[in-house]
Amino acid sequence: KIVLYEGVIVDGRWLEYVAQSVLHLPANVVMVMMGQEKLKWRQVHAAEIKEALATGRLILARPVPHEELLDYVADADVGASTHLANVETHVSFRTRVLDYLWAGLPMVLTGGDTLSDGIAAAGLGVTVPPGDPSAIAAAIDRLIADPPDRRAISDYGRSFRWDRVAGPLLGFAAAPRRAADRAAVAWPAADRPAPDAAPAPAPVEEPVPAVDPLEAEMVRLARGAARRVSPRLRRLPPPVRRWGSRLLRR
Repeated sequence: KIVLYEGVIVDGRWLEYVAQSVLHLPANVVMVMMGQEKLKWRQVHAAEIKEALATGRLILARPVPHEELLDYVADADVGASTHLANVETHVSFRTRVLDYLWAGLPMVLTGGDTLSDGIAAAGLGVTVPPGDPSAIAAAIDRLIADPPDRRAISDYGRSFRWDRVAGPLLGFAAAPRRAADRAAVAWPAADRPAPDAAPAPAPVEEPVPAVDPLEAEMVRLARGAARRVSPRLRRLPPPVRRWGSRLLRR
C-alpha cells in the first residue's frame, strides 16, 4: 500500500511527523514524500526521520512533471496533507488536496480549513491533530481497511472545477450591481466629501523641454554603432546586451 504526500518538503507542514507515522504502520505500507526539498529539510530533521528511513518504507522522491503527477497520485492508496494550526492554514486552499480529489484518493488531513473540514464531513477523508504520528498512522490504517468510494471522491472534486467556482464572479461581471447595504454605510466624517466642495484645480501642464542638439547627435551616433554591432550582441554581458537592444528599438 502506498501513502503519498506530494508538494514542497519544507518546515511548517509537520512532515517529520508524517514520516514518523510509518513506524506505526504495517510492514506492507510505504510512505512516499514527493517534492522539492527546501531549507535543508532532510538535514534539519535527520534525527527525527532516521529510524523511518532505516525501515526502507519512507521514500523521499524528487518532483515529477505536472503532466505526469496525477498518474502517481492515482496509483496511491491514501493521500496525506498536514499543516500547522494557524491563521494561514485557516484561509488556505491546498492545491495538492485538489489533486487528491481529482484522482479519487482518500485523504488524511489536518483540519482547520474549509477544504479539509468539508472532505471530512462528507466522509471522504479523516482529519487528525497536527504533530501526532500515531494519530496519522491510525487514520491511514482506517482508510486502507475501509476506504471510501473513490468515484464519490472524484465527484466531490468536480464541485471545485473552474466552471463551477468562477460562476458567481462571471455572473456578477455579466450583470454588475451595487451591494444592497452600500447606501447604509456610514462613512467617517473625515472621509466624507463636503457637499459644496470647490472643484479641484486643473493640473498644470509642464512645458516640454527642448531637445539638446548635442544629445540628439550622440543618440544618432549610438544608434548607428548599435546597428553595426547588433550581430555580436548575443556575446556581450547581459547589461550591455540590454542597453544595446534598447538603442536598436528607439
